[in-house]
Amino acid sequence: MNLVKDVTFAKVAAAVVGVAMISGLTLAFAAQRAHAITTAELVELLIQLDIIPASKATDARAAVSSMGSTTTGGTTTTGGSCTFSFTRDLKLGSTGADVMNLQKFLNMSADTQVSAAGAGSPGMETSYFGPATKAAVSKFQVKYASDILAPLGLTAGTGNFGVSTRAKANAVCATGGSSIPVPPTPPSVPGTGTSTGSTGDDTLSGGEASLSDFDVLSSPSGEDVGEGDEEVKVAGFEFDVDDADVSLNRVDVRFEATAGDSGFSDEPWDTFESVALYLGDKKIAEMNADDEDDWDDATGNAYELRFTNLKEKIKEGDTAKLYVAVSVQSNIDEDDDATTWTVSIPTDGIRARDAAGIDQYEGDSTATATRTFSTEEAGTGEELKVALDSSNPDASTIKVDDTTKTEDQTILVFTLEAEGGDLEVSQIPVVIATSSGTSSVSNLLADLKLEIDGVVYDDLVTGTGMATLANATGSSLFLFDLSDDKLAIDEDDKVQVKVIVDFKQRNNNYWDGSAITAKIESTVADAFIEAEGADDLDGSDISGSAIGEAQTLQTAGVFAEAVSDSANTTVKDGAADTGTFVVKFDVSAFDQDAFINNVATRDGSGTVSGVDYVIQDENGVATTTGTVSAVLSSTADEESGEFKVVDDASAETFTLTVTFTPNGTYGENLNYRVALTGVNFAETAGGTVSTHTPSPVEDFRTDYVNIGE
Repeated sequence: MNLVKDVTFAKVAAAVVGVAMISGLTLAFAAQRAHAITTAELVELLIQLDIIPASKATDARAAVSSMGSTTTGGTTTTGGSCTFSFTRDLKLGSTGADVMNLQKFLNMSADTQVSAAGAGSPGMETSYFGPATKAAVSKFQVKYASDILAPLGLTAGTGNFGVSTRAKANAVCATGGSSIPVPPTPPSVPGTGTSTGSTGDDTLSGGEASLSDFDVLSSPSGEDVGEGDEEVKVAGFEFDVDDADVSLNRVDVRFEATAGDSGFSDEPWDTFESVALYLGDKKIAEMNADDEDDWDDATGNAYELRFTNLKEKIKEGDTAKLYVAVSVQSNIDEDDDATTWTVSIPTDGIRARDAAGIDQYEGDSTATATRTFSTEEAGTGEELKVALDSSNPDASTIKVDDTTKTEDQTILVFTLEAEGGDLEVSQIPVVIATSSGTSSVSNLLADLKLEIDGVVYDDLVTGTGMATLANATGSSLFLFDLSDDKLAIDEDDKVQVKVIVDFKQRNNNYWDGSAITAKIESTVADAFIEAEGADDLDGSDISGSAIGEAQTLQTAGVFAEAVSDSANTTVKDGAADTGTFVVKFDVSAFDQDAFINNVATRDGSGTVSGVDYVIQDENGVATTTGTVSAVLSSTADEESGEFKVVDDASAETFTLTVTFTPNGTYGENLNYRVALTGVNFAETAGGTVSTHTPSPVEDFRTDYVNIGE
């Protein structure tokens, strides 16, 4: 007796009886339910009949669940009547049972289907709101544009399942919705993808075909794909079809991470949401790619996706062009940022069946048949730049009072510029420094604020600022907190920021001549500016600095303001040439009369005079040789050989005229200029002299002139 044959016969006999029983039960059950029996119902019958043992029941139900709602024969519908009620907004990345219900609802109409096959298609709805769901929502919005888009002033769908769209969907559901018949779809299994549809002409001409001349296309190449980007084509491949038509039915696509930041992941499911396959301009398949089970291991750290059941006709003599497109997850980890990926179709990775029923293969796994692209975390390339503004105040003397505050003095103006994307700034640092040997910051300042486009910011981060300055000396860091009203800067735009202070009364706080500077050095900007775009910016994304000029505080003194300047050359027959330089400026006095000696002296001579000046050569170096004479004149009245500028009266005009004949080391045929460097004044004629430094220096100097023939 042959035991193997007997066992086989017994199994066959049992199967025959089982099939007969199932057929009868199926017909009876189908008659009661008035529709074709589903695969799930059939499995339950098999479990009840013990054809599927109880130990395998859970596995059988799980397998059916992954297959969707296909039937054992005929066609099925995508849902019949609509019983859903949507209660929350949904968008790209949303998950849950209501997402699956949304896909079922959209699949009830042919013109809003999520997908024709595979994940999201009728009977294979998922609980993830992906790119295909977003596209289907857009179709629904366009379909009912008068109710959804027009009231909002929109002409194109957004893909977001918001209030208006949700209301219309619930209204459609309330009227019963609609349904469309669809054929059973082969189940998707890990590592496979299915076609979005064939060419519509399945007839193949010819006999045995051949696939040849596989090559990688020059474009796309080296693409940068950002976090959240959808269906970006990253690689293209081509091959020729000769001798007969073929039906393309399988393509393997290999991904391998080749470089990245420290700690980068080489596992594609950490980066990609889905991968799509195009034949020319037509998308023929799309697969989920965000789970390890979606991928097959290849060699080394390479992984593959297998697209099957494609059924795409390619005619004899045509060159097929295949493109791979990726959608990147919207929340990839920092460690997965800036990864370079290599894409290829491995040897025999393309399979097509010809008219003779023979499978033909093509592909190339060598390094020359690959394309690379990079994935980047959102925000890559975003940058905030700090710079001194052209309107920043020059070094000057600020008039302060002995007994009252001096308010609203602008001591620094800088700009913040956004590059690479729109940015929001939530914290801005400012350092206030006093000059060596002068009063502390806390003794000088009564208040500090920022003004940006007319908006005042004066909230300081807890633990910083005015409250902590009781013992502050040298310099102090102030952190302005903008988190309640973030400063928005559009890409490639810049905003102007003013640092404005109130100075305390001078008495018992500081002395005349105290100086103060506001600044944002690059190290401070990197460490303390807080900003975000698509992602938070760190120190490497922030650059530049803004260093203000020193502002000197005086209760009494003078101001100098430039009026004009000139320079020319006088040629002497048979003698050395002479340059004549003129600097004209106004002087006003405050809180005291100012007496200015009527003598002008060359800077560095040591002689006390009314004004100091310097002669500079074409390299900006002060000369100390040559023959020079200087005359200082003024519209002011003279007392005891000094010009008197009256307190709070009109400004008096001063004119400095310098003639210079170079010789010795500094000869002719060089360029020279004259600059005013100081105005010396006293409260009484012959009294103790103080010096005011004119600023900005470029306003108080002449142009260069060449002295010589």
